[in-house]
Amino acid sequence: MWVDEACRARGYPAPEIYRVLAHAPPVLERVIGLGYALTGNAPGVPQPELDRPLQELITMRVAYLTGCDYELGRHHPVALDVGVREEQLADLPAWEVSSTFDERERAALALTDEVIRRGQVPASLFECCRALFSPQELVEIAMTVSFYTLIVNFVKVFELEIEEDRRAFLEAWE
Repeated sequence: MWVDEACRARGYPAPEIYRVLAHAPPVLERVIGLGYALTGNAPGVPQPELDRPLQELITMRVAYLTGCDYELGRHHPVALDVGVREEQLADLPAWEVSSTFDERERAALALTDEVIRRGQVPASLFECCRALFSPQELVEIAMTVSFYTLIVNFVKVFELEIEEDRRAFLEAWE
């Protein structure tokens, strides 16, 4: 399958989600493209304003709130690689009472929680976020929450299992 070859060329095996998405090549290309646009994690792709550690905290929070082991397992090592501290991942389930998150992280996590739990953001929280983030960062936060919500739903529809090499990371979330 072409997706296997493309991933191997980048130095990693194709994740199960790519193998399923490869049945619809135009969809796979656009999903990967949006992921790259959000992360800047490809040659020639402009870097986002939102820093990668914060983006991964948002991604992990979406995965946690939606109970998606697949994304928890896939993104736990990514989060560590981009600078999220182990302590932050451990405190993420109860971030509201943790001192490991700064003001921007707390605002982004609050926005994430509201979108996932209620499907909207109270005006007061949005105003707080507007004071802390640039317009581009706000778009990137909202798109990260939305993108990983889409991914989580896709994973659940196809009942994708986390790859063997990522299973160990799930122990931290049990």
